[in-house]
Amino acid sequence: ENAKITLIEYADLECPFCKNFHGTMKQVMEKYGNDVRWVYRHFPLESIHTQAKPAALATECAAEQGKFWEFTDLIFSLNLSETKLDAARLSQMATQVGIDAPTFNSCYESEKYKNLVDVHSDDAWMAGANGTPYTLVVGPNGEVKAVHGAVSFETLEEEILKLL
Repeated sequence: ENAKITLIEYADLECPFCKNFHGTMKQVMEKYGNDVRWVYRHFPLESIHTQAKPAALATECAAEQGKFWEFTDLIFSLNLSETKLDAARLSQMATQVGIDAPTFNSCYESEKYKNLVDVHSDDAWMAGANGTPYTLVVGPNGEVKAVHGAVSFETLEEEILKLL
């Protein structure tokens, strides 16, 4: 809550570049702890990633049970070119990370978070994103630096240090 730097990441859960960048973001969090806040926003590129929006909806249902990051980590651990994220598979994954399946399934089937995911996508476009991942590094005085793509830890760290 009192972090000096906020990283707002717009990502697509089916994007291989986002999968790689996820590890970079985790590395940042490990190194900078309470000095950095990671805000994850959905930006499913539906024209090329048909499973991204359903996966985004599922992560928000997982968040209801306090398992957003565990579920997101599990999705990014998969080889999505070989794994179909249908409702049955998503439910199985929910159970795998300790989520109550009936509650999750009800949430997912209702598309409860469709509007939220759509708002995140609209926000990404308005913030200048044209691909994923797209990260805004927000400094303590509100200054903002856009970072395009799956940059290395060192590159992201350089942007963070400029604002610390």
